[in-house]
Order: sequence, then structure tokens, then C-alpha cells
Amino acid sequence: MGRQPVDGHSETERSGASLLDWYKEQGNSSVRVDKLWTKFGGIGVSLITRVKELEDENRRLNNMCAKEWLKAEVAKDLIVKKWQS
Repeated sequence: MGRQPVDGHSETERSGASLLDWYKEQGNSSVRVDKLWTKFGGIGVSLITRVKELEDENRRLNNMCAKEWLKAEVAKDLIVKKWQS
């Protein structure tokens, strides 16, 4: 099975238009497209993959931190209730 088209990318590629042209067609200004291209245009696949891995790790660590904070809050509430009763 082939890839399913996402947001018209496949149709754009078949028609011969560039991804930048497609992005502009979606209502984005050429200034915004130029800024994005300047920022991310030269990034290779390996770097993009590494960034995604780091974002996933960051999400996981933030989740762990939130869980530990919640545990600490519950423990504080239990201690306060124990001493107040």
C-alpha cells in the first residue's frame, strides 16, 4: 500500500509545483514562507530526526516531572489533613 496524501502534498508533487508554492497556495504570505525557508531550508533529515527525538524526550521528561509534582501535592495534602484532624 502506498502513502496516503496528507494535506494535498501528493497532488502538489504530481502537478510539478514545489512545496513552497503549495505552502503559499494555502494562504501563507511569501514573507512567512521566506522566513521559514531561511530558518529550516538547510536542515538535513538526520538533524530533523534528532530534533524530533529530543522533542519526544522533552515531552516524556515534562510528563514525569508533572507526575512527581502531583504526587508531592497529594502527599502534602495528606500530611496537612492528618495534622488537622
